[in-house]
Amino acid sequence: MAFYNFLEDPQNILRDWNEDDSTVFTALVSVLESNMVMVVYGLGIGPPCISQVSLIARKLLALFSEGGGMLGPVQLVLDTQVRSKAPTKSLTADEVYAVLQGGTHAVDKPIARALNVTNEVAIMRVAPILAYLVVRS
Repeated sequence: MAFYNFLEDPQNILRDWNEDDSTVFTALVSVLESNMVMVVYGLGIGPPCISQVSLIARKLLALFSEGGGMLGPVQLVLDTQVRSKAPTKSLTADEVYAVLQGGTHAVDKPIARALNVTNEVAIMRVAPILAYLVVRS
């Protein structure tokens, strides 16, 4: 929950997020106007500059991949839309539990037909994932 609280507060800056250097933050980000996601890390929010216009002020900053040689990882300035919430259909925990308790559901099959999902929630286009789930290929 701290991840979303950080992203929702427009006053946060990169320094606030990285107070504890022992924690590795990784996330999945929805690539706008596509059905793809990408794994990013080193997340932060660009600080505003004093007496000048900053191109990264209040934007979500991240690192992507490992890069190569002297360049290091790719540095991303993500569209601020990934921080805004979008409505989406979602099964409730009780609905998922009820289907799985039946004992006859195949793990590679959908839990419910999309037309039957009526619950709606608002989510960001960025979601935290555990760093150890990121596998290097």
